[in-house]
Amino acid sequence: MISPYGQIWNEALLVASAGNAGESVPRGLLMLSRIQRVFGAVESDGIIHAMETNSDDQVRHAIEAYRYFELPEEAELLEDLRAHRGDDEYMNDKEPEVDRVLDSESLDRAVKGRIAAWPHDFNVAS
Repeated sequence: MISPYGQIWNEALLVASAGNAGESVPRGLLMLSRIQRVFGAVESDGIIHAMETNSDDQVRHAIEAYRYFELPEEAELLEDLRAHRGDDEYMNDKEPEVDRVLDSESLDRAVKGRIAAWPHDFNVAS
């Protein structure tokens, strides 16, 4: 049986894969799905792939989502990378920083903290 926390991640993945959230998606799930879309591309094939496969709006939404989860370093890094889209040399030079900053552990802690503080943003009863 999947945990309630695991269910939140799964629901956000479904939103991310659908690509269209709609009005009925709770804000926390929407924000997590926006991160998952870009972060998943980074994790699977690197930052250049993530920038090539996600639209400018999708990257901008991920930046907004990192801020929602109070992860400013991640948001600032992604914003910097967004500004250098298409500059593969710059992106390659940033890979070590991307690996250090965009990590699943800090995101995991931030999501758990946000769920605890704002459960209704994730459709969780408090």
